[in-house]
Amino acid sequence: MHPPQRARGAGGGGQHARLHRVRDFRRQHRRRRPGAGHRGQSAAGLFIANRTAEKAEALAGQFCELAAVDAGNLGKIAGRTFDVVINATSASLSGATLPLPAGIFAPGGLAYDMMYGKGDTPFLALAREQGAGHLADGLGMLVEQAAEAFLVWRGVRPDSAPVLAEMRERLAA
Repeated sequence: MHPPQRARGAGGGGQHARLHRVRDFRRQHRRRRPGAGHRGQSAAGLFIANRTAEKAEALAGQFCELAAVDAGNLGKIAGRTFDVVINATSASLSGATLPLPAGIFAPGGLAYDMMYGKGDTPFLALAREQGAGHLADGLGMLVEQAAEAFLVWRGVRPDSAPVLAEMRERLAA
């Protein structure tokens, strides 16, 4: 009898690889700033924001057994500071800026936009203005997803670093 295998799609691996880097950043960041987190919550907490509180709360309900999760609309994050802020909306695709309250990016914190383009996305530009120390876009996730798909189809995982470097060069040109 074979042990059960977990099903996975080609896209999940790229997201996991990039999110592991976010996790590693957060661990290092907390070591540099003992007790760091956002005001009013533990450093290990997660906040899911959405334009509608109901959608955020429904999503949070799926993860509440894994971690401390709070949720609500964007107004609920006013006055709070976060070590890591991830934009998973499509706002950057249309050049839109999210109506984020001032001060949500912790000094030295990470702003991660799942979108990418030539230069900063509007979300990353806002994060830079508000003092986020580290910025990352979704190009790395795209490359990692492609590498994962190649592994699924060919049985070999290519080195993604040179591909990412070349794509960054092409976007900068």
